[in-house]
Amino acid sequence: MADASEVVDSKPPACIWPLSAARSTGIENYPLLCAMLAAGGTIDEISNADDYSAVERYISGQGRADKTGRTRFGLIFWLYPTGMRGPYHETDEGKIEQHGTLITVEPGILVEEAVVKVEAALREDGIAHEHVAAAA
Repeated sequence: MADASEVVDSKPPACIWPLSAARSTGIENYPLLCAMLAAGGTIDEISNADDYSAVERYISGQGRADKTGRTRFGLIFWLYPTGMRGPYHETDEGKIEQHGTLITVEPGILVEEAVVKVEAALREDGIAHEHVAAAA
């Protein structure tokens, strides 16, 4: 039996639920996104610092990328623009500004492919959800 570092094929079959049903929801589930933010610190928050290198390190490390560069575990995290102090903040005038994307990543996706999709999903105005699926 191979150990975890010798995983031959970390890509799960695309027909297995919930992978078969997962999709990006954008702002459809806005109250759920707010509830997740209200949970306060239970979901990691990653900025797009250094041309998304922080995102790449997070996906590779937390997703336990194998030798082929594919994640072995799914991920969930908030992505926000560097300098914005998380996916939302209160301005000096007392206004709440939202700017971020809840990212969900399936196991089995190439790290570099995930980073490209995450980069395209960043919202600087409002919050939304983006699901990054592994190719079937």
